[in-house]
Amino acid sequence: MKANPVFAKSSVQQRNERGMTIIMVALSIFLIMAMAALAVDVGVLYTARTSAQHAADAAALAGAYTFSLASEPQPDSARNAAIAMAAKNSVMGTAVTITADDVLVEQDKQRVTVTVNRNLGGNPINTFFAGALGISAMGTQARAVAEAAKSGSASSCVKPIFAANTTFSALPPRNPADPTQSACGATPKQVIFNTDGTLTDWVKTLSPIGKCLETRPTRPQDAKADLAPGQFYSLDFGSGANTYRCTWGSCLNQCPNVNSTVIQCGKSYPLETGDMVGPTGQGVTNLIGNPADLWKAPDQYYPAGDTSRTVDTSRALAVLPVWDDCSTTITSGTSGQSVPVLGFLKVFVDGQGKFEAGCLGPLTDGNGKGNGNGNGGQSDWVKTHIVSAITCAPPSGGGGGSGTPSTGPFGVPIRLVQVPGS
Repeated sequence: MKANPVFAKSSVQQRNERGMTIIMVALSIFLIMAMAALAVDVGVLYTARTSAQHAADAAALAGAYTFSLASEPQPDSARNAAIAMAAKNSVMGTAVTITADDVLVEQDKQRVTVTVNRNLGGNPINTFFAGALGISAMGTQARAVAEAAKSGSASSCVKPIFAANTTFSALPPRNPADPTQSACGATPKQVIFNTDGTLTDWVKTLSPIGKCLETRPTRPQDAKADLAPGQFYSLDFGSGANTYRCTWGSCLNQCPNVNSTVIQCGKSYPLETGDMVGPTGQGVTNLIGNPADLWKAPDQYYPAGDTSRTVDTSRALAVLPVWDDCSTTITSGTSGQSVPVLGFLKVFVDGQGKFEAGCLGPLTDGNGKGNGNGNGGQSDWVKTHIVSAITCAPPSGGGGGSGTPSTGPFGVPIRLVQVPGS
């Protein structure tokens, strides 16, 4: 019997189609694998780019931070800090290496620009699968710009006290018998800040940076007397002594039940006018720790009392808001009072004890005994060293912008910024 030619032809066609299908499947598998391989390498490049950006951000911020350290020479300090911080980061397991050419320091703007390169010319990123397509390495670059504001705007780490604007003067704030013999009535006024928040010429001449300052809470017996230089009123952050103690030892945003997590230039805050000696001592102890850091000079501290080395920051650093006691009167023992922030003092807190003669603060009789409202014999004085006086910027300050001012742990914002071309 003869075969049907029609069926014979169909069988041949089926065999040809099966061969084409195998070829198409093989090509598809190859293309899928190639796309997967490229996706892996693109993912690696994206990861490397992210790591490089983190390194650039950290290096730029570290460089900008040095502008808040008055004792640091510029531009070398900013450049060296940026290079050192970059080296603490890595991209795909390789430590980041940048040179002075990768760090641009603009002293007038207190701005630092850092560029991190992983390029084909030096330290490329090796591919995993793209080598099959002739791409054995790839490069990436990241750039960051950071700046330190020249004025303060707000802080989340202020201590719960208001320092008087007349704190540095040896004269009483007021003297009804002879106003010229008072800090507020002298010519020029012996105050830290002008009413617009800028530093006075008097305080610039005084050069208080690095000097010790003694201060203490007001006491009930101070109710009928004027605030003596060096005294402060306690700030009411929400829960009386508990909040007061906590915010002495840490930052506002680390304490429960606070009524404000940021203290801002120009805004008014409520006062506690009672005796806060006990909570002050407990809070100061929590702040400085044991063993405490020791003072050497502004921006130079012995960590945990180790005099063999110094560091440029310390847990004992604190920010004190300053109020204008020449224009505003506070009555001790009266509730519902508040005063605005005129500026900030950055201080190093040594500890609490008896008044130490020779420090700025209250009037003394030469034997370390405080006159006026003070009493050098009591162990309720908080000894500090002055690190800087931080002027208040306009409401939009801290490097520009609007709305809520940028904050910094010590009042001066240090932040990443975007500039044209970045």
